[in-house]
This record gives sequence, C-alpha cells and structure tokens, in this order.
Amino acid sequence: MIKLYDLSGKNNLRFSPPCWNVKLALMYKKIKFDTIPVGFSEKNKIAFSNQELVPVLQHKNGFICDSWNIFNWL
Repeated sequence: MIKLYDLSGKNNLRFSPPCWNVKLALMYKKIKFDTIPVGFSEKNKIAFSNQELVPVLQHKNGFICDSWNIFNWL
C-alpha cells in the first residue's frame, strides 16, 4: 500500500496545496493510498527520506519526494 505523508495542522486539518494535488492525482488514477499526518514539528516522521517538506510518497520500492517528482512517477 502506498503511504502519502501529508501536512497536518490543528485539529487534523489538511491544507497543503501540493499534498492535495498529489491526493487528487492518486484518486484520478484509482490508486489506493493511506495518508499519514505530519505536523509542523513532526519532521521525524519523514526523516527516512532526508527531506523536511511534504508531500513524501512511500511505496514498496522506496520513496519519492516533491509533488512534481511524484506526478512524473505516477
């Protein structure tokens, strides 16, 4: 299963346009995915990617960072 690390604000509000664009692309392609909320101070959740920003897409063969790179991979 694909995991999308998504920016999360107060009360679990998801407001990042790049993350929304990736979600819409995944839904358009009918790809099942789970979202993992990442708060502003929870950079440890995406430390495996050596990135500080979301979106990060994790799949069985690794991960992809940055929405443009994710779109090209899809």
